[in-house]
Amino acid sequence: MLQVKAWRGAKMASLKALIKRNIKCYLRVKSNIFYSLLSVIIIVGLYLLFMSKSYTDSMESVLQQFGAVNYQWLSDSIMLSGLIPVLSITVSLVVMGIIVEDKQNKISMDFMVAPISRNIWMLSYLFASLIICLVASLGFIIFSDVYLFIVSGYALSFVQLIKILGITLLGLLFANIFMLFLISFAKNTSVVGAMGTIIGTLQGFISGCYMPLGMFPEGLRYVLYSLPFAQMSSLIRGVYVENASQVMNFSNEGILAYKEISQFYGIELMYENWSMPSWLMIISVAAFTLVFASIAAYRFIKMKNK
Repeated sequence: MLQVKAWRGAKMASLKALIKRNIKCYLRVKSNIFYSLLSVIIIVGLYLLFMSKSYTDSMESVLQQFGAVNYQWLSDSIMLSGLIPVLSITVSLVVMGIIVEDKQNKISMDFMVAPISRNIWMLSYLFASLIICLVASLGFIIFSDVYLFIVSGYALSFVQLIKILGITLLGLLFANIFMLFLISFAKNTSVVGAMGTIIGTLQGFISGCYMPLGMFPEGLRYVLYSLPFAQMSSLIRGVYVENASQVMNFSNEGILAYKEISQFYGIELMYENWSMPSWLMIISVAAFTLVFASIAAYRFIKMKNK
């Protein structure tokens, strides 16, 4: 029994040491932080320069007749909430890139000959990435809440924050597993950089940050709705704006008009006359996570250092 406890204690100590080492590797290179946030910075810049007024004007044209106010709150809430899944994807990709750096620099060879289980070695990358992504996401959620309060005078309630945290945790798990899956195909850091550029751009479109999902052709829109990226954005947006009728103070007649806006901006994912419920989105994201986790685990188990 004592030997088993000592063995488990040694494994946990190794895991903690490797997690700490991976976090330090990420923070040591300052450009890692910049590239992790680059997609978010670009989207925010484009939003402030071009999209914000367009969003608020279109919302006002639809809801003004129903006595609505606080269009800026709705526009900012849609944009800020959509950035949370983008952030989790971009940060996790940069952190997971440490796997490729270690392989390229032959550091992984040291791990392979060391008395460390390969499972512990790979889990350390995943846990380090989850920790960094969680800190970044929590920081962004707090920032968005403070910003919305300053702009509109309305802050997220405690219940909303708990919901957002739960959805964010699911999204972080999916994002990190998905990035682990993609990284298993990368041979060098140049490939990781190319992945970052492509995935950051695609995620911005799929999340409806570069342009509302309602502007895509119907067939393509339905395909995007089936992907966990759009589903995560929809789940988080739904919580951010769930008190829209009170904050915007529109009449009961404006509910149908607001429903059109929610469909156009990806708050509600609508297939013809059927709206995808939140519980189904959660199951879908969880299922995608399990599939990618299984594939990534298989690939890394079979991986050999070259």
